[in-house]
This record gives sequence, C-alpha cells and structure tokens, in this order.
Amino acid sequence: MSTETITTPALQGAPADALRARLPPTCLVPGYWETLASNTNDWAPIISVGPLWREATKRLDQWKREYRRQIGGVLCRNQQLPNFVGKSATRIEQKTLDKLRKNGDVDKELSRLFDYPAVAIPRLEDLVRVRLETQFLDGVPFLANRILELAKSHDPNASIERKGKLEGYFAQHVTFRLPVHFRFNGEITSYDVTCEVQVATALASLVWENSHGLYEASRVRDESTDEWQWSPKDPRFLSHQLGHMIHLADGLFCQLRDTTRR
Repeated sequence: MSTETITTPALQGAPADALRARLPPTCLVPGYWETLASNTNDWAPIISVGPLWREATKRLDQWKREYRRQIGGVLCRNQQLPNFVGKSATRIEQKTLDKLRKNGDVDKELSRLFDYPAVAIPRLEDLVRVRLETQFLDGVPFLANRILELAKSHDPNASIERKGKLEGYFAQHVTFRLPVHFRFNGEITSYDVTCEVQVATALASLVWENSHGLYEASRVRDESTDEWQWSPKDPRFLSHQLGHMIHLADGLFCQLRDTTRR
C-alpha cells in the first residue's frame, strides 16, 4: 500500500491512502468530491430562497424590535439575512478524512459520517452554511435561539451548539436538515443535507475571517498548547489570544451599553 501523505498543513503526516481506503467506494470515483462540492453550491441558493430562510428574513425586523425592547441596542446591521454558501471540494475531503483520523473508532465514525445508505455523502455539519453577525455579545444567543425555534418547525431535531474554544473561537451554531437532490453520475437521489447557521459578533467574525486558516490547522492537528501559548512570535499566539480579548471586549461593550442606558 502506498504511504502517500497529505501535504496540506491541516493533514500533514496523515496516511491519506489508508484513510481513503476506508471510505465508501463511491468516494473513490474520479471527480466525486468536485461533484459533491458542485451539488452544495447548487443547494445553497435553493435553501437561501426556501421557506425556512424566507420566513427568517421576514421575521428579522420583528426580532430587532424585540431585542431592542427586551435588552436594548441594535441586534444587527443587516437589512436582510445573507445567503447560504456551499463548501469546496478540498475542504469537504479534508474534513471527512480529518474526522476519521481524529476518531479512535474508525468504524463507528464511518457509520456516523455515512448515515444515509442511498448516497455516499459525509454527514458534515457545514456542507451548506451561513454566518450571521450581531452587534453585541448577548445578541448572539438571542438571534441563535430565534433561528433555532424557527428551524424546529422544519426539522424537529434542529439543535444548537455553543462554541467556546481554547483557541479563541466564540460562536453559536444552529444546525438543521433540509431536503435536497444529489446529482451524481446521471442519477438523482433525495437527501437531507445538514445546514449550519453560525452566529457571532461582528468583532469575533473579523478575528475569525483573518485567522481562519490558523484555526483550521489547529483544529485538526494533535498539537499541544505549549507549542504556542509561550511563543509570542507564533501567529497562533496572536490569533488565539486576540480571540479571547475580543470576547472580553464584547462583554464589556454590553456592560457599557447597559450602564449608559441607566
């Protein structure tokens, strides 16, 4: 068996062929990952104009008024909600292999990832995703919970995950499943894709956008915090610590707002 390794930072040193060999045969068909990515890019605009997101956009002004009345201040600057986007072929494959590499029980992880026998699509939470920004920290759970309540009317199993990473990533992710059609090799198959709505403050999003590559690399590597916590010249030191500082600043802005109102 070949000992080829993936050379991207996120998977450096991982035996790529050994990981790929465990995937369903369909995933090994030439062009599979590119076709899957093309499908996600087709699903994204459909979901963006679908009933769930249309209703969310319709309720945005109501949520803004409710937030101002209950908490005070501006919930978000958006006049309408942004559209969903799909995931690239490289990132889909990398993330799928990452999950196999990181999980000790590969068979169990394979069963979880490919939970829909009809099609070999990895069950990743962000194949189709959108990011929402709030002005204040307490606007994050407020908006995320409103999205969750609405999502549950379309998917009773919709859920929310509150992220607070040592690496300095702070957001809340709402996930739900919606029906789509997967087109591959001339066949069309029904599938329920998992959609992810990421909610974070505008400041946290700014940090995220400018250090996303570093965070992705840290997330999939078996690295020790000693590698960067005591190395101020390490770019991870700057990005990770800045994430915590921004989270603190977001909390202070809430206190300043409330103090000013009083």
